[in-house]
Amino acid sequence: MGDDGKGKSVHIPGVLISKKDGEILKTYYKNNKEHIKNKPIYLEIDFEMETDVNVSFDVYFESDDFNILKVIRNLKPYLNKLGKTVNFEPRFLTYPHPDFNFTEFNKVDSYDCISGGRYCVSPRRNNLNGRAIIITNLKLKCAYTKAEENKEKFFNFLSIFIDDCLGEDKENYFSESCMAISFQKAGYEIKEINLCYANSFVPSGI
Repeated sequence: MGDDGKGKSVHIPGVLISKKDGEILKTYYKNNKEHIKNKPIYLEIDFEMETDVNVSFDVYFESDDFNILKVIRNLKPYLNKLGKTVNFEPRFLTYPHPDFNFTEFNKVDSYDCISGGRYCVSPRRNNLNGRAIIITNLKLKCAYTKAEENKEKFFNFLSIFIDDCLGEDKENYFSESCMAISFQKAGYEIKEINLCYANSFVPSGI
């Protein structure tokens, strides 16, 4: 059904039906005009929908989005209550540079890219180096992946990382050393994270 721009003011429910079903209704109306005057036609519609006990949702963001990181950290108690009925997946935004070619490996020299342009972020409006954002993106992805079934570990790490490393008034703001210490405090093996990070640059990635 086309919209002439006045659709928001229409409050009468509307549905599309097949021509075949429409002809049945029209024929019934034509053959029962007198009867319908005293007893209107009522139609019932039953919408059958597939249901699933599990709900999946993803959150897309960059690791310097402090507000989103805090929202994800605060999801922890709710995800714990919902248990396995909810599948949560953090997605860290990176993209290849338009001039990057993995086969020819055209190197792109940019402060907002690493690996010759394989991973890039949008230019920063602050003084933060885009490369630091990408490195953090990849290591956060590794932290979530390596937490496996124990996602509690990931949320514990995220809380430590936010408190210790992401305050702009801190000397260790977005430093790799601070992130490494946060991993250790949360019970991660640094070698495991570094291996996962290194595997981000092989063809299959993480």
